[in-house]
Amino acid sequence: MLLKDDRIWYANPAYASITGYSLDELYNMSPDEVLSIIHPDERADILEQYNTFIKKDMNSIRGEYKLLRKDRSIKWIVGTMNRLTIDNTPIIQHVLVDITHRKHVEDALRESEERYRALFEIAPSAFVLSDYTGNIIATNERALSLFGYTWEEIRFRLVPSFYSKQSDRKKVVEGLRKDEVVHNLDVELLHKDGSSFEAVMDSRTIMLGERKVIFTAIRDVTEQRRAAKGLRDSEEKYRTLVENIQDGVFVIQNEQMAYVNDALAEMLGTTREEMEGTKFQEHIAPEDLELVAERYFRRQQGEDVPPEYEFSLLHKDGRRVMVNLNIGITSYMDGIASIGTLKNITEKKEAENRRRTAVETAMLYLDVMGHDIRNQMQGIMIGAEILKSVDQSNPTIESIIESVKVCQKLISDTYATEDLLFSSLEETNLASAIETAIADMKVTYPDIIVTSKLLEGPVRIMADDHLGYLLHLLFENAVLHNPSDTKKIWIKLDEGEGEYHLSIADNGKGLDEFHKTNLFNKDRRFGGVGIHQARGIMDKYLGKISVEDRIHGDHTSGAKFILSFPKSQP
Repeated sequence: MLLKDDRIWYANPAYASITGYSLDELYNMSPDEVLSIIHPDERADILEQYNTFIKKDMNSIRGEYKLLRKDRSIKWIVGTMNRLTIDNTPIIQHVLVDITHRKHVEDALRESEERYRALFEIAPSAFVLSDYTGNIIATNERALSLFGYTWEEIRFRLVPSFYSKQSDRKKVVEGLRKDEVVHNLDVELLHKDGSSFEAVMDSRTIMLGERKVIFTAIRDVTEQRRAAKGLRDSEEKYRTLVENIQDGVFVIQNEQMAYVNDALAEMLGTTREEMEGTKFQEHIAPEDLELVAERYFRRQQGEDVPPEYEFSLLHKDGRRVMVNLNIGITSYMDGIASIGTLKNITEKKEAENRRRTAVETAMLYLDVMGHDIRNQMQGIMIGAEILKSVDQSNPTIESIIESVKVCQKLISDTYATEDLLFSSLEETNLASAIETAIADMKVTYPDIIVTSKLLEGPVRIMADDHLGYLLHLLFENAVLHNPSDTKKIWIKLDEGEGEYHLSIADNGKGLDEFHKTNLFNKDRRFGGVGIHQARGIMDKYLGKISVEDRIHGDHTSGAKFILSFPKSQP
């Protein structure tokens, strides 16, 4: 921000964001209004410093203080005033750096808090960051709860005081000096009240800037040891955050990879040592480099850019690794850095592409049937009708007309489930849907004898608009493939454990063992379009469909379809 005659002459968007005022509001402020941005607790001191800065003709002044934003919330900032001359006009430059988050912890702990707090606060394990002399730099809330201290109490204690046996502490120190890592070490630690508890500890050396510190994960395994059961599950559950996190984690400063975790290195087929210190651009696929770099530099300048988006990284062997990025800005090593996570979505994207290709191919075939083949059949139908008008006694012509009608119906039936992959499921009353389908069937086929036994009350399942079509398919199948003079259908709805069972039986000619076994085989397709549409709908509902004899052991007395629908969960 630039001050001219105690009024704001210029402010950038970042200054407006910190203060909560728009640029227009800032430009129209009087000197008193500009001063009111400073918190009342700080106002007198800052005004005195400003007057001293002006009267003594100082070139620069710097200090930490609170701002009172437009919404009355408080921001801690580091403010620097510099004396400039522009076009022979004295100008005061005011630079703000937002340090609100840093002020929540000790100034000396800023680097570790900024870098790791978001990661280890959400974890179920207790985490402690300390130096080699035993001073505690930071902990998460789980660690405070485990030991029974507040932060103000624990910050002044030394790490050795938490060990019941100093021999355990010696093992940790020796392991870190030798290998810079200690895994699954059994130790006995002390609560605030002096009682001991058994724990498993994981420690490793990490770099914070140019300083080596110790990152330790502690798991209280007292109860597990007493029970002597589930120890392996407990150890896997409470392994250190750095080793367990599956997403890649990184810190970029001055375009360099200041930190990467093992997961990110493994994702790209390399090691942390090989990646740290390299330019981040080296790991971006060429086709995405311009996008990623452009957003990085805009973010560094304080511009509002999307914190989450997708792009491709380069594996060490040249392969593309599709990732989803979540990134933000943090203060690190007295400078600005980018910290974020990378989730590997390569397999997901490949699956989406395969699915999209399959859908596009299926829709192409469907369009061919619906347009080109239907047009050809229309021509056949017109020709057959003309021949029929000349020779009405020819049964072959009538057969052609009926075959065309069947083909047209098959195309229409195929279109009925074209949106099956995309429609959403919602809670549906299966009993009501069955009753509606039975009523429609009786209208279409009034001579059919239907016997139904349904459950009373709502029968809740997860379904979509294709449920009615599914029931229509199976009811129509029981009628059209039934050569009996008197066609009968038996419909029954039962309740099972976690699901409902709907059976639809008929007195038709039934199915032999070969056809019952292969009816739903997608490779053989003995059941035709309708049967496989029915299977597709049941697959979407996470249900099952099968067929058996209406009378056990006698396939000639009719078939019985059985549909199992999972119950809707309350």
